[in-house]
Amino acid sequence: MDEYGVLLTYRSPIPGDGSGAQMQRILSIYIAAKANKIGYLHTPILDLGANAGDSFSTTKEREEFLRLLNELISLPSDRKFERVLVVQVDRIPLYLYSKLRFVNKVLKYFRYSLVIHIQQVYNYIDTNPENYERVMHFVRPRFKLSETPRNSLTIDCHIRRSTNPQFSRDGSINPRYTSTSWFRNVVKEVRMALPPEFELLIRIHTDGIPKQKLWTPPKEIADGTIEYWQSLGVLNVSGDLILTSEDFPSQFQEFGNVEVIQDINPIEAWEMMISSDLLLIGKSSMSYIAGLIRGWRPVIYADFWHAGLASWLEVEEELELSSTTKQEVKAIVRSLVKEKSLD
Repeated sequence: MDEYGVLLTYRSPIPGDGSGAQMQRILSIYIAAKANKIGYLHTPILDLGANAGDSFSTTKEREEFLRLLNELISLPSDRKFERVLVVQVDRIPLYLYSKLRFVNKVLKYFRYSLVIHIQQVYNYIDTNPENYERVMHFVRPRFKLSETPRNSLTIDCHIRRSTNPQFSRDGSINPRYTSTSWFRNVVKEVRMALPPEFELLIRIHTDGIPKQKLWTPPKEIADGTIEYWQSLGVLNVSGDLILTSEDFPSQFQEFGNVEVIQDINPIEAWEMMISSDLLLIGKSSMSYIAGLIRGWRPVIYADFWHAGLASWLEVEEELELSSTTKQEVKAIVRSLVKEKSLD
């Protein structure tokens, strides 16, 4: 294996971000390196951010989950030369990638390596998210997936609430919020398109904790996260997170059987989201990653800052689905029903 003159690696922050965001960054950095024919060095996630509703409450439990997560997303590293220069950046402008390819050739000639520790490459990967397939052959087989029942349809919804209220403290709309009515509109259309003999199982993944009103963040949580929560007005004067939740069973039970998923770790949640017949993703890397790993399996999403795959169905956040969108949802359901009938 040849050495590389330029290599990208993850600049893993301490304190860290959530598991979904950091996984997405590592996968996209690998892709950016390979797509531009430069090297990649694997740096694991060094610290995991805490969130309300985490299934791991102690430091030991969080460390064990982090070990499992790093095994899940371990990627092969390329070789570097003995002489190495290291730099740290937040991101690389798009126009610099072509220059890095040239620098890689020059440094290889002089047998010297430049290792760039980078925070994220969303500006590169969001221009063509189909590039995520370059890395999925490493990651996808590591998930333990399950089959859904033949005469029913399982739809997973990711609805963030505790740290994603509808409005920020200043009264502005929170861009991370997706209304429950949006999920209801899509689920309703799925139910209407299903044959009467098919049951519908609606699994709702959420961070809202009905029996708990406050959550005390650990001391080592990132300052940026605390500042973000403060801007949303979800922290009280004592620094506790004010938890919000909804009665999801009552809001979705008219369409089918409802199961609220909480107190499981992100890997278990991903395996459920990936295995489901249909996934409705929230504005979060958590469910976005699940959508990417699903491959050809259908995904419906509301527009947000990361581009969806060409095969995904984007549904606008409106009071009612358009006639065109209704037909597109029906087409997805018909395809899933036909697939189950052929099993």
